[in-house]
Amino acid sequence: MNFKKLIEVRIEDLSFGIDIDKPSWYIYVEKKKDYCDLSNEECLIAAVKVLELEPKRFYDSIFSLFSEDSSRIAQSFPIKQLISFCINNQMDYWLRVGIRWLSYIEIGDDLRSLLTFVVNSKGYPQDIRHGLLRFLHKK
Repeated sequence: MNFKKLIEVRIEDLSFGIDIDKPSWYIYVEKKKDYCDLSNEECLIAAVKVLELEPKRFYDSIFSLFSEDSSRIAQSFPIKQLISFCINNQMDYWLRVGIRWLSYIEIGDDLRSLLTFVVNSKGYPQDIRHGLLRFLHKK
């Protein structure tokens, strides 16, 4: 991989690399002293902290950095995969803070189906199920 093409972006205490040609997102993993490709599911664990950020602040940061192609770059951030990863790995805390991101993204059929699964599953905390139910009824 040619990391010379990556544009480095720091949002709060998270460092990202963005290949704006594709666009592809990478997160810098301090422990490895290297970037991890967020299209690789194994790297998503390193990115769950982004869910603690305010979505508006995150997207405003992207829009301020990339005036020309900001919408395409912002929409390419793998937030759907991150939320799906939290559901599939029953990461309740991260899913709880990730709910607020849902209003900032297009919800496709796959994610809607997964969210509905959580709502109907007693294995998830009630506050998460009810939060998702409220969100799904708005959409």
